[in-house]
Amino acid sequence: MRFWGVPFAQPPVNDLRLRHPVPYNKRYKAYPATSQPANCPGYAGFDVGIGRLSGDCLYLNVVVPDNASLHGRLPVLVWIYGGGVADPRYNMPYIVQQSATIGKPLIFVFNNPSRNLSNYIGSYPSYHELSEFMSRSWVSFVHDLDPNGHAVDGAPYWPQYEQSQPQNIVFRTVDDFNWKGSYRMDQLKWWNAHWSTLRS
Repeated sequence: MRFWGVPFAQPPVNDLRLRHPVPYNKRYKAYPATSQPANCPGYAGFDVGIGRLSGDCLYLNVVVPDNASLHGRLPVLVWIYGGGVADPRYNMPYIVQQSATIGKPLIFVFNNPSRNLSNYIGSYPSYHELSEFMSRSWVSFVHDLDPNGHAVDGAPYWPQYEQSQPQNIVFRTVDDFNWKGSYRMDQLKWWNAHWSTLRS
């Protein structure tokens, strides 16, 4: 089963384009999560053959094994796809199928954020990073109705978010292996240097 295009932020179009993401402000009543949302524009060449593109692309997609029980308890894997800040899609249903094949079924939640470097223009934190934070906050809120919830049935828990520790909104668990890559930052430095030249 697939639940496509669940909004976690208002569409970043018109006056909201290239601005910080704004929380989704409508009630979820009967939401038609049956159509795959448009992919976010990436770099020319990476967009070929991936389907419809649109700036209105800040959505979550949820993939559930076909034989999952309504009251069953399955682990939920939340995937923030990197894509090298270029490629805006990934084959998530395949991973869910494989998890069921090996007898370890899981629910897969993945966001659909923008991958174009233009979204990094501006002061820290970037628009891209904020969209990631908002999507993770949405998933945590749906789980226990508290985006800063601690206990998750004895499993590693999200750290407490406080204004003095804003980095905790990333919701990393204590068992995570945190590795800091530099290639995206290198791209950003290059882009910002050339952007400054273009604007002068």
